[in-house]
Amino acid sequence: MESKVFDPRAQPGFATTFGVPAEDVLRAMDEAGDDIPYQRPEIGIGLPRVGLVREHVPLRLRDPFASGREVSLDACVRLLTEVPADKRGIHTSRIGSLLAEGVQVVHASLQEYVRWLAEELRAKEYGGGAEVRASGTLSYLERVEGWKGDKDKVSLEHVGLSAAATLQRGQWSESAGFVVQHITACPCVQQTFKHALQQARSDIDAALGQIAPLLTHSQRCTTRIEVRNLSGLLPFQSLFAAVDGCVFRVQNTLPREFELHLVYRAHRDPQFIEDATRQIASAVAGVLGEEFAGSTLALHSTSMESIHDFDIVSELETPVAELWKVLR
Repeated sequence: MESKVFDPRAQPGFATTFGVPAEDVLRAMDEAGDDIPYQRPEIGIGLPRVGLVREHVPLRLRDPFASGREVSLDACVRLLTEVPADKRGIHTSRIGSLLAEGVQVVHASLQEYVRWLAEELRAKEYGGGAEVRASGTLSYLERVEGWKGDKDKVSLEHVGLSAAATLQRGQWSESAGFVVQHITACPCVQQTFKHALQQARSDIDAALGQIAPLLTHSQRCTTRIEVRNLSGLLPFQSLFAAVDGCVFRVQNTLPREFELHLVYRAHRDPQFIEDATRQIASAVAGVLGEEFAGSTLALHSTSMESIHDFDIVSELETPVAELWKVLR
């Protein structure tokens, strides 16, 4: 889809309103030293991180699921750059124009976009440090195969994507990640139920072999996976598949047999959110190769408890190389 740039708003121009061309005014301001951002501040302190946040930036990316198609990402973009001690502030209009330029092309990945944006931000402001972080929700379709041909369906799914690029003192630092929604089933209730049955009926052991999984409650969880200090492109597809293999990811279109299958599997292999965090860390570490030995894995999981009025949070931040040692 081609981006269109619309004509100026239907209103009187600058010269019509003020009786003088805009170029004459701006030239006079420059000659008088009245371009405010370039002025020397009253207090000469350099500011390492000044910028803005823009919501609803419509990015165009190559599909991270490798379909070859172009996909859209409704993104939140945070841009920060350095303001020297002898300059008063940033030029926000330059940043606005830069963001508009970025939505007119298709980027190979969100990682590529934030690095390009950080480089351009640095060049268009004062040439100092720059930091760009972008995050958004990618919507995509999953096929749901029915038990007979006319029962096939399609599910509209979502995955959160994020990437960041920072340039400080000539050194680049990059990160990228994604967010998944999944469910867990509480193992505590299952064990309590088991012992309650055993106490009530001495012969229940044989029956328990036929009762699987046992009754318990379940939670919906959100887990954010981020790999920091990247040395290359994040292998999103492989990581997504690995995480999919160790959590019970939710699905939005669930015919009866799929609903039963998902709930059964989650209750057959019950997890604390702590268990899920450890299993995700192990799965991610198993995908990352030697080129990521210097990277750091950061996980943040939130379990929205179904029988409490609070959530449980589980976090992990560890160097990938240290994680390998533990897993070995």
